Amino acid sequence: MKEKNTDIKGLISIIIPMFNSEKFISKLLDTVINQTYSNIEIIIINDGSTDNSLNIVKKYAESDDRIKVISTENRGVSSARNLGLKNVRGEYFTFLDSDDYIELDLYEKMINLMKSTNADSMRINYVKEDENFKFIKFGDMYDLKDKLLKKEEIRNKLIPYIFDNKIEAYTPLLLVRSKLLNKINLFKEDIHMMEDMLFYLDLLSEVDSVYFFDLPAYHYILREVSNSKRRDKLLVNLYDTLKVVRYVEQFLYSKKYSKDIYDQVYFIYSTMIIKYLLRTFQKEDDYFLSYEDIVKILDNVEVKRIIKKVKICSENEYINNSFKLISSGNYDEFYKYALSIKDIKI
Repeated sequence: MKEKNTDIKGLISIIIPMFNSEKFISKLLDTVINQTYSNIEIIIINDGSTDNSLNIVKKYAESDDRIKVISTENRGVSSARNLGLKNVRGEYFTFLDSDDYIELDLYEKMINLMKSTNADSMRINYVKEDENFKFIKFGDMYDLKDKLLKKEEIRNKLIPYIFDNKIEAYTPLLLVRSKLLNKINLFKEDIHMMEDMLFYLDLLSEVDSVYFFDLPAYHYILREVSNSKRRDKLLVNLYDTLKVVRYVEQFLYSKKYSKDIYDQVYFIYSTMIIKYLLRTFQKEDDYFLSYEDIVKILDNVEVKRIIKKVKICSENEYINNSFKLISSGNYDEFYKYALSIKDIKI
């Protein structure tokens, strides 16, 4: 049995939320327990799994004392990550998603560079693959590759890059000093999308430095999701987007950002709202919206407020045409237009 290292200094706490991951969790854990850097603790949060996931990880835990399994009822990934953060003992913490995997020397390389740069946090690169582990693309770090960013660059370059969708705010790519946990907010549990981004923004506002390590050692697996699974989240995502906008506005206001970055935020999220609406028309099922449903959504105070702040919504002609009709209050014409383009992939 591999035993737990009692040396907290240098210990990496790895938090893995897990929900019905029986097909993937073994591959991930094999790459974690066999890391060349062994001073780790593995905190698996079983988020109410109903498949064989829990039995699989319990068997791993029987032969490796570094693994701690905590089971809870299903509350979502944000709640699971927060529970993991509350159980962190290490000098550093990081996250993994249960259906991905990592290179065997990932943490050895990260910890060595973390120590030599004295960075508060580190962000690595990723490899995107399909379900058959076929290469799709590497992540793009633009001009941040192998660079240590201090507070001014984090504020003036990195955070705008996030809002420009240049840099993905994906928390499993991070290694963070645990001392920051008493400064940052936990994940927002009242939303089910973009929670990584909100956590990342809060983290970046507190760190003195972050190192962008161009090491594509995280294998992000793009899983196929059925169309029906996507459609049943459209309205949930739309209303969650409204919450996200409020959180982002509060962040920007508290950090005294200029109007330009607000404009980018409204541009991004107004586009997302219209995409969600148009996609509900793509199939006449339980998630198809009636004209009355559309009017109710478009008359929502927050939807109207966000749309009103945008002049041009998107370079996509279908989204922009829809925006023009919505912003002018011509809901009847928007409904007819949405029906006319329902076979076009938006």
